[in-house]
Amino acid sequence: PSDGEEFDLILAMDNTTLSRIKSTVKGVSLKGTVRFFRDYDPIQDGSNEVPDPWYGGNDESELVFDMIERTMKPLVDSIINNKVLL
Repeated sequence: PSDGEEFDLILAMDNTTLSRIKSTVKGVSLKGTVRFFRDYDPIQDGSNEVPDPWYGGNDESELVFDMIERTMKPLVDSIINNKVLL
């Protein structure tokens, strides 16, 4: 089975990845959903993307670390409580 048929939730970190995932699962009967990781971020700043820290130096790395750290609890809580954003 494809990822779309096998997994309840597939998360993308940026628009490019989301587009690639959606094209990969196109025409497949999805078991779950494809979403942005930042859909679970409690601090919304108007962007769905997690910046690539490779190009931004230490400040960008810290920003991304903080973003991921604060988003993990709401994401895990949503999964545990079967309230995955669909």
